[in-house]
Amino acid sequence: VVMANYRTHIGNRVLFTLRNAQGPLPFGASARLVTAEESGNAPGGMVADGGQVYLSGVPQEGTLAVSWVVNNQSQSCTLHFQLPDNPQQSLNTVKTVSGLCQTR
Repeated sequence: VVMANYRTHIGNRVLFTLRNAQGPLPFGASARLVTAEESGNAPGGMVADGGQVYLSGVPQEGTLAVSWVVNNQSQSCTLHFQLPDNPQQSLNTVKTVSGLCQTR
């Protein structure tokens, strides 16, 4: 038996719907939570159709950073979010957040 340490993220499950000034963020863009540690293992995912991103282990409040490439030019934006505080919802409930991603 070998002891193994695993980093886990305890938090909310959230379906983000993201837009910028041009409309929904592009399919395949990379999204990740910005953490104070910046240890490289923050929850992240890919943007799906309609600018949707599903993440688990999301804190009540934080920043989501999204990046993508168009015509060989890197683009990025951030969304600061605060989840509604609803004591009736458990961590098993998928919360939804819609927001305008601000260009950095």
